[in-house]
Amino acid sequence: MEIIKIIGIALTAVVLIIIIKQYKPEFAVYISLIASILIMFIFIDKLSGIVNFISDFSEKISR
Repeated sequence: MEIIKIIGIALTAVVLIIIIKQYKPEFAVYISLIASILIMFIFIDKLSGIVNFISDFSEKISR
């Protein structure tokens, strides 16, 4: 389900960038930055789980 959110954000950003780039190219950069930040926020939740797993695993190995 998360991948659908990411694809939706990316496709929406691409369409907006293509439309807006003709009139205001500087706004196209802002849209790409906002889309990138939104996608990174989605990944941060997943990455924190992976980091916690690796941390717990390393603590168990060191004992």
